[in-house]
Amino acid sequence: MLSLEQKTLFELVNQAALEAGVKVYVVGGVVRDLLLGARALDEDIDLMIGGDACRFAEKFNASLQGQLTIFERYFTAKIKAPRRLPEIHEVDFASARSETYAMPGALPVVALAAVSEDLRRRDFSINAMALEVSGLLLAASSADPLSVLSGAILDPFGGQSDLSGKILRVLHRNSFLDDPTRIFRAARYSARLKAEIEASSMLWLQEAVGQKVLAGIRAQRVGTELKKIAAEDRWYLALQKLIEWRALDSCGYFGSIDVAHLERAEQFISTNKDSSPEQRFAFISLLLRGESTFENWKNCWIALGMPKSRLTRLQAVFDDQAAHGMAERGDFSAYFSAVCGLS
Repeated sequence: MLSLEQKTLFELVNQAALEAGVKVYVVGGVVRDLLLGARALDEDIDLMIGGDACRFAEKFNASLQGQLTIFERYFTAKIKAPRRLPEIHEVDFASARSETYAMPGALPVVALAAVSEDLRRRDFSINAMALEVSGLLLAASSADPLSVLSGAILDPFGGQSDLSGKILRVLHRNSFLDDPTRIFRAARYSARLKAEIEASSMLWLQEAVGQKVLAGIRAQRVGTELKKIAAEDRWYLALQKLIEWRALDSCGYFGSIDVAHLERAEQFISTNKDSSPEQRFAFISLLLRGESTFENWKNCWIALGMPKSRLTRLQAVFDDQAAHGMAERGDFSAYFSAVCGLS
């Protein structure tokens, strides 16, 4: 469940929490994946602090000796590359907080809040669970860790039940209006977990798509979500859902394709089993290029941290109508040739 360095990290966090008189939790996707029996957590650790996360991280960094960055406005902080625990890439700290949105897709206005309010702002019930670090350490040392986890988790929205029932449920009617990128996450989690979207949640998603809430989202944010989808084993099914929902029709920089065309693309990619997530993202970006100019597409690409070294070759295929014609007929070799070499 925990690597040696992760166990050491959480022991240090637990001791610091006791000394500071605050509660510290792992939250969201970490808890979900632990309940699914994940062998170990990622190298990046997310913590929720029942108090001042910035001051907690500031003091805690004396133990980790990493690169500390504080974001006072959002009550968050991060420690990168801790010298004491080199296997840990990054530790993120966030105070329990609430979020309000001035308009659909706007960045949130953040305020300190109780842990229950913090969980209420999450995207889906399966990600609205929290576990005190002390409970995590107890589970890690138990012969039956899942039973310990299940009893120790804060779960005000029935996330454990939805997880076992393979149900994806948002927490309130305005969820997709507050943050339209949750539409992409709904497709990604539904595909990954083989989960059905709960009926009311599906209705609210369709209402949000009908209101074209994704039209106001910056290309970089949409690209970030597509990049995450490209890293999934079941990326094709997630894209298929977005196409069926017509979610991509109003995205601007990214457009939609028909499902039959996507099926041919998936068959082509499946014959290239060694393709990397970066290659798949570039391939998907070409498929979904929509009405974007190459300049806008390039800016989005660079903003997402993708390699600049391939841009000349990518521009050639981006502007090549013959290559697009080949792709429409099911021959994606020009696309794939352009993205080969990305890593």
